[in-house]
Amino acid sequence: MGQMIDGQWDENDERPTDSKGAFIRASSSFRNSITPDGAAGISGDEGFPAQPGRYHLCVAPSCPWAHRAVIYRKLKGLESIISISHADAPKTEGWSYTEGYDGMKPRDDGIFRRHQVYISTDPAYTGKVTVPTLWDRERKTIVNNESSEIIKMFNSAFDQLGANLMDYCPPNLQEEIDEVNTF
Repeated sequence: MGQMIDGQWDENDERPTDSKGAFIRASSSFRNSITPDGAAGISGDEGFPAQPGRYHLCVAPSCPWAHRAVIYRKLKGLESIISISHADAPKTEGWSYTEGYDGMKPRDDGIFRRHQVYISTDPAYTGKVTVPTLWDRERKTIVNNESSEIIKMFNSAFDQLGANLMDYCPPNLQEEIDEVNTF
């Protein structure tokens, strides 16, 4: 799958594993939050205010972590509030798309690569390029690329904007949900 090293794509496909050979998923690099009023979220850093049309979700159909963000977006009725891009091109230099967005365009070969978004946020980014990725169209930056945190934002941050008010992460189950997410 490759990765970014100092803002450049590297084809190194080494996959980290534990002593039993199980894949070790790298920690997500972007951990900011969307909150109803833009207050700081779980990271403690500056928050992003929930606004319709401001955020864009990038996913890939073969990524299990992206699936739950897509499902949550649907369950909460956020389709008209948060736009989405599905990886629809052969995977070259990571997740690939036939269309860009927000001024980011496909390269000369007609392919827009997920890592273009990462280096537009951090030109010296080093690490894996993952989905789901939640993009802020106003600030032109990645808000978050951790699926468990994205679905928590979807669960409540947009409720005042017409999202389904069903709470899929009730407080009495929060500890158990966090335990499953950690697993």
